[in-house]
Amino acid sequence: EHAGIISEFLSQHASVERVFYPGLKSHPNHAIAASQMSGFGGMLSFLVKGDAADADAVISKLHYFTNAT
Repeated sequence: EHAGIISEFLSQHASVERVFYPGLKSHPNHAIAASQMSGFGGMLSFLVKGDAADADAVISKLHYFTNAT
């Protein structure tokens, strides 16, 4: 449930280029995931707008997430 809330927030954030989470209706495989899953899980990923330094700045501020590149 929390990953869904966070993915919705990130998908609207000006500094986020793209969010990858099958629970988002904008995800290209949302319909397939919805037909196969009772929930969408707790893992998501996203692209930060900018370069590697911008991504590192975001990562350095995370407290409850793991960078799993």
